[in-house]
Amino acid sequence: MEYDNELKGVLFINEKKNTNDPDCKLPNLTGYIEIKSVKYSLAAWSRAYEKDGEQKKLVSLKATHPDDIKKFSTKEQSIPKKVDDGMPF
Repeated sequence: MEYDNELKGVLFINEKKNTNDPDCKLPNLTGYIEIKSVKYSLAAWSRAYEKDGEQKKLVSLKATHPDDIKKFSTKEQSIPKKVDDGMPF
């Protein structure tokens, strides 16, 4: 019997996140979830907020479709082309 991953996912601690830098925008957790046989990428950020004078915590999520990841990663970069103008540098 094959395991069914439908509507299941996983999140891992993001080792690339610099926890000492409060301005670091990288997610705290990354992973994936499978929905209708499509594996979405997940990113999660933990946040602290105050409500009614109490400190609370939350986790916000972002799911990205695999096609959107491909568009982003294969987007042409605007890198200047090397011009042979006869200059040695």
